[in-house]
Amino acid sequence: AAMLFEKAVAQGDPDAMYDLGNLYRTGQGVAQSFEKAAELYTMAAEQGHVNAMFNLALLYRDGKGVAQSFQKSAELYTMAAEEEHVGAMFNLALLYEDGQGVVQSFQKAVELYTMVAEQGHVDAMSNLGNLYFQGQGVVQSNESAREWWTKAANEGNESAIKNLKVLDKNEGKSTTTTTTAPTTTAA
Repeated sequence: AAMLFEKAVAQGDPDAMYDLGNLYRTGQGVAQSFEKAAELYTMAAEQGHVNAMFNLALLYRDGKGVAQSFQKSAELYTMAAEEEHVGAMFNLALLYEDGQGVVQSFQKAVELYTMVAEQGHVDAMSNLGNLYFQGQGVVQSNESAREWWTKAANEGNESAIKNLKVLDKNEGKSTTTTTTAPTTTAA
């Protein structure tokens, strides 16, 4: 596969650049090289390949094959997020929440988490619950925190389950983290 991708890369195919980059990142069929992966992802990203932008952002975030840079990572996540890449939107929200590579903005984190949570991203649901509970970027609301944590807990998110139990204890309620299937009766 690597040889075929090499031929397609030589012809300027961004999908082949991305795919070959993945092989170098994981060391499948080629000697593992984050540097080569970064080079190939960069070539594909420059041609608008959204997944290459995302994977290159991960390499910059982690400093693998490139000098570690949260700022460069944020730039790449932003480019991919503008193309509605859910993972990029979530990771960009993390950077805004922590103020890494961008000016910290809980409000921007809330916006991004909300967009991906509404698309079913479980970790975004949990993180959004945290921000509502803490009143960061939004008006503090235990009710909204409970709503997002419950959605995440129903998908098995352990952090949300723990947070709901603490919230229940603080509010003197019984635990609400289990869902019950509707019962049916035979006629």
